[in-house]
Amino acid sequence: MITLNSTPAQIRKELDDDEKRANYWFIKKHHGENGYNKWRTDQCRKLWESTEKELFSEPVEYKSPNGNRWLAYEHTSRDGHGGCYTFCYCVMYYETIGSVGAYVRMDSEDTETCEMMPGCIHFTSHFFQRFAERLGLEYRSRAMMLRFLQLAHHHLIKDKPAREGYKDREIVMRYPASYAFGTIRDVDGYKMITVRTFLPVTMLTPSKKRELQEYGEFSDQAIEFLERDRLKKMSKEIHVPI
Repeated sequence: MITLNSTPAQIRKELDDDEKRANYWFIKKHHGENGYNKWRTDQCRKLWESTEKELFSEPVEYKSPNGNRWLAYEHTSRDGHGGCYTFCYCVMYYETIGSVGAYVRMDSEDTETCEMMPGCIHFTSHFFQRFAERLGLEYRSRAMMLRFLQLAHHHLIKDKPAREGYKDREIVMRYPASYAFGTIRDVDGYKMITVRTFLPVTMLTPSKKRELQEYGEFSDQAIEFLERDRLKKMSKEIHVPI
């Protein structure tokens, strides 16, 4: 089971192993491959009959043989050409007496080599405290976790050199009308990102807004294109007659 004392190698192995099982469990809960694909088509039809830009299904809980708890759910979004993409996401989460946290597997592109690099994002208890507080949600509540699942965790990440006296580089992640802040380090070709806090744009100081303006504008323009391209490679596209 992954804990705060787990090594990067253990975290990587368990996330890689468990995510496949969580995805399989989600499909099984939707009556196997055939039932799952019919359900996905229904999700797309439901989206096209609504005015929503995207839909999120109810999450399915799964506990792996490693003892890790997962939430798997389907995200359905429009493709802009009469169809939509649908993809199953899996998030590992933990709760203790005084805290809650989550891990998300990711693959990021190295800006120098353009090669895909595996990694993970760890959202700490402090992140969730600030996330709940600043969005007016109850900490450790189902509403908080459901709202967290609706964040896309694979956006462009801005990093900069570590501050004096620290080893890990600092990072910023762009979310809708908000930012998350943390650190990143590379361990044997595996990117370990730790996200520690969350700030809506309205709470940024004037100097912080200026610092993030260029990144925010570029990220907002690029995210939709990059997300669509990523989904083309990873998900099943379904066209719904209009």
